[in-house]
Amino acid sequence: MIGRNLVYIVLSSENTIKNSIHWQILKEIEPEFNKIYILCLGKKYIKQEEKFRFISGNIFNWISSIPELNNISLIYGNDNFIGGYFATWLKLLKRKPLVVRIGSPWIYELNDFKSIIKTVVIKYTKRKVLKKSTKIIYNSKAIVDRKIKHKYEVVYNGVDTKLFRPMPEIQTKSDRLRLIAIGNINKEKGLEYLFEAIKDLKDKVSLTVVGDGPLLKEFKEKNKDVTFIGRVEHKELPRIINQHDVLVHPSYVESFPNVILEAMACGKPVIACNVYGIPEMVTDGYNGFLVRPKNIIAIKEILIKFNDKKKLFAAIRTDAQKKVHEQFQKEKQIHKLYNALFDSMSRPLK
Repeated sequence: MIGRNLVYIVLSSENTIKNSIHWQILKEIEPEFNKIYILCLGKKYIKQEEKFRFISGNIFNWISSIPELNNISLIYGNDNFIGGYFATWLKLLKRKPLVVRIGSPWIYELNDFKSIIKTVVIKYTKRKVLKKSTKIIYNSKAIVDRKIKHKYEVVYNGVDTKLFRPMPEIQTKSDRLRLIAIGNINKEKGLEYLFEAIKDLKDKVSLTVVGDGPLLKEFKEKNKDVTFIGRVEHKELPRIINQHDVLVHPSYVESFPNVILEAMACGKPVIACNVYGIPEMVTDGYNGFLVRPKNIIAIKEILIKFNDKKKLFAAIRTDAQKKVHEQFQKEKQIHKLYNALFDSMSRPLK
């Protein structure tokens, strides 16, 4: 392990990293490295935290930090956009293997100039990342690119079932169905369709939204009956989920949202869109419910069904927990990812 260091590159801030599955992965592989350099997005700073060295800023700040990236054994990127593209360049420079984990379809609604630019850029960067990486790790089968020849593996997200579990001791009775939505508050999360679906059900349901993002202020002003509690630490989520009855996840551009598995592990029914990798964890009518994207009527009909047929909860709760424990326990998925990463270190560079 002498001189074995890792470079991790991600288009997220330090705070976002530490409240996501990426931090769980990094903490699991930490013992195998002397140092882990984290090139992240945000205000410019460098800070050391035990083995982790955060190099925050923009891509130009990352470039200026290259001379201090010493004794690298593996480069680990987290997307096929600008971060992944930078990782391919670093691979050529350092002559070290590169593994890129892709956890998003990277598709945008072309409703503003920024989205159009991202869509154009990613057509170029994606091809470069897939062809130049030692291995690609996808978090769902649905987003695997089968048009470009490349070496890949599918490793699902995992859930800590000791942390995310039913907590009957904190659950209280309510006359209304308590809904919760969790995630970044942006356009693709589809929250506006959920707000519309519950508009006429205020006497039957309540809604809490957990998360932060560019649309938070606007949504708070327009939806006075909805409780917004902002971003919370990941360790607080099990308690918050258990205080509610149903997770609703109306996102229509998402590969494999971990919050769905976390809710299922807590024994909560899930209503989500039938897109990308979500059907790989939710079977409609068995351990949750799937709806077409942006379908306000379908969401409303399922919420009414929950109110009218309380027995639905017991069966779905059991099946949801069973699915997570059998297929998506964190230990199983981390072990697969661990093997995929270290297998790449032993492969000769192309």
